[in-house]
Amino acid sequence: MEERRSPRALVLAPWLKLGGLETALLAMLEIFPVPFDLCICKRGGAFEPLLDKKIEVITFKEAQKRSYDAVLQMAHWKDPSSWIKQIVAKIKVQWIHTDFCAWKANVPLKDGKKCEDIDLFVCVSKKVAESFQKTHPSMAPEKIITVYNVFNSQKIRKLSLEEPEDLKEIQRSSLLKVVSVTRLSREKALCRSVAVHAALEKAGIHVKWYVIGEGPQRKKLEQCIQEHGLQDKHKLLGMRYNPYPYMRVASVVTMQSRFEGFGNVLTEAKILGRPILTTRFAGACEQIENEKTGLIVENKKSTIISGMKRILQDQQFREKLSKNLEGFSYNNEPTKKFLEKLF
Repeated sequence: MEERRSPRALVLAPWLKLGGLETALLAMLEIFPVPFDLCICKRGGAFEPLLDKKIEVITFKEAQKRSYDAVLQMAHWKDPSSWIKQIVAKIKVQWIHTDFCAWKANVPLKDGKKCEDIDLFVCVSKKVAESFQKTHPSMAPEKIITVYNVFNSQKIRKLSLEEPEDLKEIQRSSLLKVVSVTRLSREKALCRSVAVHAALEKAGIHVKWYVIGEGPQRKKLEQCIQEHGLQDKHKLLGMRYNPYPYMRVASVVTMQSRFEGFGNVLTEAKILGRPILTTRFAGACEQIENEKTGLIVENKKSTIISGMKRILQDQQFREKLSKNLEGFSYNNEPTKKFLEKLF
């Protein structure tokens, strides 16, 4: 076995495609306190070009030949047996990015026996930690902790000032602009959002709704948009490496998922000072102070419609939400200190 003292950590990433996990991972790697190796299981993801050129990406076989102080597994759907015995490390850490009580997928990590050799479970919100403990009652509570995601406030604000080609056309519209930044997948409830949009139009509240992201539900979403006759108003912009200019010009940034682990877009919108409407899911109440820094509504169609009517029709309310976010800057120190302590 290859003996060495640097890098001292191994980060296992499933891929670097579009998604909140990947965005959070890229931001965390920017503040990582010790040298590390990065192993990406599936190469060629859309976000891979955004990696710092100084970061060494190695294969799993290369990682098996080295020894580490800690290994951090970022994919909560991976079978622990696929990595836990194969990597030599003093501490083995599993990141949990979703609400296990709401997530119906039958994944190996839901089997408590397969988790026994993991030293620490890092949950991205307190609600996620509670959910994981509830679904793993035999797990020692001290092995389950909360560590929030990382955000670079200065970088997000700087990126938001860029002007992609289609932004001018979006800005020319006199209608209010609703922006969703999300993976196009089932848990994001995007067809429900289309139905919400249709209800707003029927009530005489006319908006342009822009969805940034890609995913497996694109065709179904296109069909939903067509069925509601919203082809000219509910626009799928596809993947954008930089969604922040679109968020900057939004009248409302909204996240209407059925469930989430944290919901990075909420904090990104806060950094940009935008009015926010979100459904109630794990992590939402830990980021948004209801009616002060955003509006949280119950996770059903009727309350989403009511909330959207309120936030879109009440300009003073939107201005109040934005004013309350003036000077907001996300604090990464607790996460940085955790990483430092880990090593």
